[in-house]
Amino acid sequence: MRLLNTFTLKMYEFYDAEIPDYAILSHTWTKYEVSLQMLEDPKSVTLAGYAKIKRCCELALSEGWKYAWIDTCCIDKTSSADLSEAINAMYRWYEKAQVCYVYMADVSAATFDKVFRISRWFFRGWTLQELLAPKTVVFYGRDWEELGTKWSLRDEISRATGITHHQMIDHKSVNVATKMSWAAMRETTRIEDTAYCLLGLFDINMPLLYGEGSKAFMRLQHEILQSREDDESIFAWKDSKTYHCGLLARSPAPFALSGNIISVKNPNPKIKPPSVTKRLLTMDGLDSRSEYQLHESGRYTKNPSPYIILNCVQQGVENRIVGIEVTERVVEDYFAMSSSGVMERRSSFLDYFVRSSPGKLLRCKSFRGSLIPDPNFFHTMMKISLDHFPFVPSNQQQKLTVILPSLVDSGFLPSERHPNDSAFTSLPSVFPLRTRPEGWKVILDLSWSSTAALMFRSENGEVFAVVLTAKESGVGVDVFLPESTEMLGDIIDKYSLYLQRRPISDRSFSGLQEKHDVCATSRKRFVNYEMVYFVDIKISPKKAKTHNSKNLGLYRQRFLATPTRD
Repeated sequence: MRLLNTFTLKMYEFYDAEIPDYAILSHTWTKYEVSLQMLEDPKSVTLAGYAKIKRCCELALSEGWKYAWIDTCCIDKTSSADLSEAINAMYRWYEKAQVCYVYMADVSAATFDKVFRISRWFFRGWTLQELLAPKTVVFYGRDWEELGTKWSLRDEISRATGITHHQMIDHKSVNVATKMSWAAMRETTRIEDTAYCLLGLFDINMPLLYGEGSKAFMRLQHEILQSREDDESIFAWKDSKTYHCGLLARSPAPFALSGNIISVKNPNPKIKPPSVTKRLLTMDGLDSRSEYQLHESGRYTKNPSPYIILNCVQQGVENRIVGIEVTERVVEDYFAMSSSGVMERRSSFLDYFVRSSPGKLLRCKSFRGSLIPDPNFFHTMMKISLDHFPFVPSNQQQKLTVILPSLVDSGFLPSERHPNDSAFTSLPSVFPLRTRPEGWKVILDLSWSSTAALMFRSENGEVFAVVLTAKESGVGVDVFLPESTEMLGDIIDKYSLYLQRRPISDRSFSGLQEKHDVCATSRKRFVNYEMVYFVDIKISPKKAKTHNSKNLGLYRQRFLATPTRD
């Protein structure tokens, strides 16, 4: 362990029992930091990072600490072995420090009330362990004025991080889901550091492999399963962006709403903990005897999916035992030509289960292994994949495909599109999924909340525009009636604020100028591991009353007339 002499600013190296008492610095990195190699260079004294090192050492020296540890200059980042050792030992180094100084460059005493809880320090991955590991933590502002201690600022810290007072004192007994929820909103420069910054928090040691990407977080969860096999809260996460997947999350982000998950002990002593292999987990689950059941009304209804009951309870929800849906049925849908020349939909299957509907957690009435009165389910040992992610390559995760019909059969023809570029492509008369009229395909960029539109016009002068808006929650569809001189770009500019602020809607209705009504509906489907939105546009004779259209128009008028405070 390298330590900086607080008086001479010289570097010394110590081993195990030789390590003296020291102070430690927690901060967020900026552009001009001083590395180990730069420390002896006289030119480094002009850098902002050098001033930070000097002020930290002066503070430590004034409090009687001869040595200090600062990550920017006490780690040789040119050596992969030294970097790996430092990251695996960093939690322990912060834990053994006599005092930890937290330097917040974006907070001052004058602006404390407004900016402390939104400081950049609370949103970096590495600072989580730097908050929890040391016993004594003192916060300082940009001018090195003292702001308070971890205990005196415990209320503000709890609001900023979601960590309760008790958890700050004893975080080692907290379950996996809760710890992951603390890291869910935090960011790191390297994607691998999303996992590496949590090693100490879970008491895990593992080799560093920069370049492995999100696999690092998978490796971390595998290590946690081996060391804490009785903590099933690691499976209690939600991710609405996936269709079906394995039991393990791809990042801490899906645990954002899992801070109220509590691990409990199964009251049934005969239930054994799950057995874990490299790719599969085997545990007791509930499978349905058939896909459909005969209802009292004489109709067949679809049975709920097979599911797993976790030894977890959701705090604040009465008798809320947590469960997750699984399936072993469809792995991939694809289309192939039959011997008769007809395009058929086919499916492939796996011999193990995967998680289905990962965007929700189930509410269960009894713990795993209890008697289930429903005769349509039976207990069985299930093999479930841990890291099965079958769809959407990483370079396509921010792209959404939308299919629109051409409406040729209804007498409407597309007359204008926006944007008028390669985002729109004309589909062939026979689409791979099924035979359908010629239509349009548009690729929306989800990361930029993009908007696209297509205008349809009939021979008798009726005209309407279908506007597509991409957001994190999906693709919204709106039907607008343009004025006589309005172009599509004018419509999007006019309603842009409305489209951005209102929730995503998958259905829109409007009455046309002459004798028709139009209704557009968006449906989400997964095709070859890709999320595709199909827009159905129905043209029907005008109804006597169009309350929906009138009310929607009035709402838009009020929205546009209301002054904003932006």
